[in-house]
Amino acid sequence: QQQQQQQQPLPPPTGSAATILPPVVQRQTSGRMTMPSLPSSFPELEELTVVQLQRLLSDDVALEAQVNKGDSVNAMATLVDQIKQSNEEKAQKTLDMEPDIETAKTSLDEQKAALQALAKSYGDKVAALKGKLTVPLSVAQKN
Repeated sequence: QQQQQQQQPLPPPTGSAATILPPVVQRQTSGRMTMPSLPSSFPELEELTVVQLQRLLSDDVALEAQVNKGDSVNAMATLVDQIKQSNEEKAQKTLDMEPDIETAKTSLDEQKAALQALAKSYGDKVAALKGKLTVPLSVAQKN
């Protein structure tokens, strides 16, 4: 009888056990990728007997293989691959812009130096004009 009990499939989870893995509501936010939903149940595991589940728990390789069979795992792996590819493309675009950025920086530095030279020249000319326009005190008092 004990062996028969161990060979029977487990009943579906109820109560708090059923809410351990609630389905995830997919959200699409502008500029963000949609996360795949998680299943609320695992029929493949529900069909296994207690003995089979215990074997699965004791064998890491078999457990990983069982987990990797799931659609949500495959969807997540696809999403990870898409994110990696997107990151690589963006990184390459950034690297491709580096020479243009360096050229623009050099040009900006040259323009800044020229502007500073013009500002100094302007300041010197204003100071010289102020010196020429200063009216001696004695002349100003006569008027």
